[in-house]
Amino acid sequence: MIAGLWRWSVVSVFSALIGCAGGSDRPVAPAVAADPLPVPQHWSVFLVAGDNAAPVFDNAIARFGSLLRGPAFSPVHLFSADEAAGTDVATSDNLSAAMANLPARGNDGCLVFITSHGSRDGVAMKADLDHEQRLTPARLGSLLDESCGSRSTVAIVSACFSGIFLDLAAPNRIILTAARADRTSFGCGAEFTYTYYDSCLLDQWPHAPNFQLLYGAVVNCVREKERKLGITPSEPQAAFGTQVADLPLPR
Repeated sequence: MIAGLWRWSVVSVFSALIGCAGGSDRPVAPAVAADPLPVPQHWSVFLVAGDNAAPVFDNAIARFGSLLRGPAFSPVHLFSADEAAGTDVATSDNLSAAMANLPARGNDGCLVFITSHGSRDGVAMKADLDHEQRLTPARLGSLLDESCGSRSTVAIVSACFSGIFLDLAAPNRIILTAARADRTSFGCGAEFTYTYYDSCLLDQWPHAPNFQLLYGAVVNCVREKERKLGITPSEPQAAFGTQVADLPLPR
């Protein structure tokens, strides 16, 4: 990461059971002061379940959508790899088309949540045959640049090896990932309702006042789930842009 552009933190976690592939805390790095962006009064939301091999991913976007109700969230788009799910099909082109129609209000926020299997190349998009069934960091970065632009932007990527998406960090962005770039995340089996990371995120979302505290709470939750299993930790990651470092959670 380039010093001075954004505040970042990387937290270790102590791992768990079923990997989602297809330490000690480090201090927050010092950041150059930057004028914060105005707190968005409205958020455009894009919730993506990239694979339907297990129900955990569709379960997560359905529950997340239920948490994002009210006038602050308009619109909320859901995407699924299951073409019978009654949502938009989860492809890069469909996501691009939806993101291209953001409201004209310049101070709206952008929230993108993607949950799926992952690899060191990107996130699985099972239905996206036109793009090798994956969403790469470069492709997601282009979508954020073109559609969200300089708005307050939050991208949450829940997948194995999702730390590769930290390269998308920018002063106006918060990036949260379920694992570091060389680690798997856990809980993708059919016997689970949500992945470990998604379960913690969804449970902590109603209680955290801002994204910094949400991140800390999710890390602690994942750590506790994984601690009992004694396997390689997933180590969720985060990057906080200086313009949104203290951004409150939308309600």
